[in-house]
Amino acid sequence: MTDLLSRYSQERLWKRRDDLVYGAIWSARNSEEAVILGVAALSDRATHVRYHACLLLAYSLRTDLLPVLRQRLPTIAASNRDDLAAAIDAIESQNHNYFVDRDHSGMITLNLVPSTSTSAPGASSNPSIEATS
Repeated sequence: MTDLLSRYSQERLWKRRDDLVYGAIWSARNSEEAVILGVAALSDRATHVRYHACLLLAYSLRTDLLPVLRQRLPTIAASNRDDLAAAIDAIESQNHNYFVDRDHSGMITLNLVPSTSTSAPGASSNPSIEATS
């Protein structure tokens, strides 16, 4: 993931920034750069990008991020406040499924599987997200 943050910060189109964040979800548990990208993308002007940033951070399960995420909760756009709260909950619970299973019902799981779509640049390496019940 060389210079991922640099590519993200230079990208003008929200769909391409979203592609970068979305594609980094796979690496969220073993790449500091992916996590740094996720934190940076919380401030993106696009709702979709902020959503995927929250998902990336939830999937990382990094408890060291909790103080930063709690600090960001009141300042993130209202449209993504519940997403960031769900990411915090997933990290606190050490269960990435709680990002989509917000009631902790156990009936919904988050399955990250390789995408078969090739419509977007780099899409073949991006995960697709399936919430299954």
